[in-house]
Amino acid sequence: MKKLFLFSALSSLLFLATSCGIGEKEPAFDGNLIIGKWVGTFDGMDDYWRYDADGTGVNWVPQQDVTEEEGQRFEWEFDEEESRLTQVHIMDMGGRVPKVYTMTTLNDNLMVYKDQYGNSHSFRRVNK
Repeated sequence: MKKLFLFSALSSLLFLATSCGIGEKEPAFDGNLIIGKWVGTFDGMDDYWRYDADGTGVNWVPQQDVTEEEGQRFEWEFDEEESRLTQVHIMDMGGRVPKVYTMTTLNDNLMVYKDQYGNSHSFRRVNK
């Protein structure tokens, strides 16, 4: 009788887990929120990042006399299921440098991600 009860209880639990979606991973962040212009402050300087809808972007620091048009070009991709932002910087002299970050916050006004060393980088939206 105990075996029948245990089997019945486990079967019910399994049914509830699968019907309620337990174990299914929901995307933590909407990658479309990345698109737009963001600014963070590093070493006392404003560090601007523009993420375009076509998966390209540019990074520049005005205090270093670099304009948006002269900025460092990059390609980006966001994996919603893994909360992973990959940026591939396109070097002027040739070559590509990939950088991978883990998103920890992403909403209409704030983007925060960590690099492979656990350093956190925080940005606020300038515009969409």
